[in-house]
Amino acid sequence: MGRKNYRHSAFTLIELLLVITILGVVVSIGASYTTNQVYKGNDANRKGALNRIAVAFEEYEKDNNCYPPASSNPLACSPGTGLTPYLAKVPCDPVTQNPYSYEPASGTCPAWYRIYAKLQNTTDTSAVESIGPGGAYNYYIGSANAPKPTPIP
Repeated sequence: MGRKNYRHSAFTLIELLLVITILGVVVSIGASYTTNQVYKGNDANRKGALNRIAVAFEEYEKDNNCYPPASSNPLACSPGTGLTPYLAKVPCDPVTQNPYSYEPASGTCPAWYRIYAKLQNTTDTSAVESIGPGGAYNYYIGSANAPKPTPIP
């Protein structure tokens, strides 16, 4: 009786490890790219919201000869009607759902204002580290006459 020669075609352990390593690298690069794009999308949403609020503040200023006082809590986004009729609903941060930070000039009739947000994409060219109340923000928009915020070390 002769011997039967069985040929098994299978992958070796080294081939499997190589394929798994390559897939791992590709997936990690894809996840990193996707996460960065999500951050950029959230930041674009924040910037757009702050621009809409700034337009509403300018309209408010035209009617009242000053910007909203801090006591009126104009950026409260729940229920978000503090800027009616200038802005139907005040937008919140898209991730935290918290209101943006508002810093008006002192007094009952502020002459300038700044609104702060925290961008997720720290490589954004418009990001400024450690500004705003407590140095917790890295982006702001303000009235044309508002002084530039000084970074908090």
